Amino acid sequence: MTGSIEKRGKNSYRLVVFKGYDLDGRPIRHQKTIHCKKKSEAQIELAKFLTEVESGLIVDGNIPTFAQYVEIWTKDHHQLTTDTNAC
Repeated sequence: MTGSIEKRGKNSYRLVVFKGYDLDGRPIRHQKTIHCKKKSEAQIELAKFLTEVESGLIVDGNIPTFAQYVEIWTKDHHQLTTDTNAC
């Protein structure tokens, strides 16, 4: 996993961690904006952010939203109830 630092403003940096590619070939990136005065502080924060991403504390974006989960659950539940009632 690699990471980079982008200067955004006077005391603002964007941390970007490249995690690899998804099944469609698109890059998987995690971003975080921090506020600090020195680039050396941003480098320390990047090391912490890399550790968080590697350990799984930062969740990938492919988790369904609550609305998507309810829709999936409703379809599955409805399928189960109609199949069981048909017996």
